[in-house]
Amino acid sequence: MNNNMYLLSIGYPIGGMIINGNYGYQVECEGRLFSFELKSYVIWKMALGGVFTQMSKEIFNEEFNDSNEFNNILKKIIDSKLILAINLEDEEEAFNKIQHLKLFRQGLGIGLKSDNSKYYVKTDKEVELSQVEFTTWMQSNGLKTIKELEDDYASCFGSTNKKTFTEFIQIIFYLYKLGLIYLIR
Repeated sequence: MNNNMYLLSIGYPIGGMIINGNYGYQVECEGRLFSFELKSYVIWKMALGGVFTQMSKEIFNEEFNDSNEFNNILKKIIDSKLILAINLEDEEEAFNKIQHLKLFRQGLGIGLKSDNSKYYVKTDKEVELSQVEFTTWMQSNGLKTIKELEDDYASCFGSTNKKTFTEFIQIIFYLYKLGLIYLIR
């Protein structure tokens, strides 16, 4: 696995529970529950906000002291389609890999406050967003694919040029990094 690949978790974290008599972690994806043991869940959770392979490998090695196991576990999670590895240096390739996914928003929309022009979403903290970021978050209801949302974004701005496309991708990754959206199938 290329250390410069950017890892994105797919699915929704359910949390820890007893599974077949053992403690494990659950992730929901496509209406199914997937069970993880601790090491697999640590890797999946690191990718929840997006992380480069090298950084996640270093964190894993510090915690568990086993780099060979990291590669094997990551490959299994990627093969199960619960982590997506993308090359951020090629925006079109990255978009092609994520365009079929859907966005599922997190948090409570507060919207526009009367005292300024910023929009707000409340999670464990209040997050300030621009109008475009808030609108993208608001439309992330798990029904439309990223491609459909990108088409909507482009039509709002009357353009499908490279700059508009790049701005949209940056908004998606920004909201994902903040934990305001999850990627789902």
